[in-house]
Amino acid sequence: MSATNQRTHAATSPTADRTPAIARIVAALASLGAGAIYLLIGTNVVSVGRSTQEATTDLFAFGALMAIVSLAVAIALWLVPWSRFALIGVAIVELVALIGYVAAAGVREPPFDLWGVLIKVLQATVLVATVYLFAERDRWTNTVPGGAA
Repeated sequence: MSATNQRTHAATSPTADRTPAIARIVAALASLGAGAIYLLIGTNVVSVGRSTQEATTDLFAFGALMAIVSLAVAIALWLVPWSRFALIGVAIVELVALIGYVAAAGVREPPFDLWGVLIKVLQATVLVATVYLFAERDRWTNTVPGGAA
């Protein structure tokens, strides 16, 4: 095989560019990490401060719900990363969580805490990887079993 043919073959080989697979793995692991922290918050293993409002917040329900959402995001990224619907859904979930954290800062004491910021870093990682997967989707879906959805 000539050098030109080797380069062309390498560029079209399914193993030539592992970036989508790495992005998918990083995003799924980041989502699972955020879910684990949410679960720790919900079970009061770690403290995130208190509400400044009269009504108390049910941290167990919040932590459990967000842990389930994070697990669903990881499953979607792992099982159907080529699905436009799944990627758009993941991006919306992550954007709502990121914006909601900043918007609700005024009703928490402290407004920003270590665990919350760590969760947001993990969620931002998921969002960036999801945007990458969506942008590059047409380039790599022909190498994914099942093709485009």
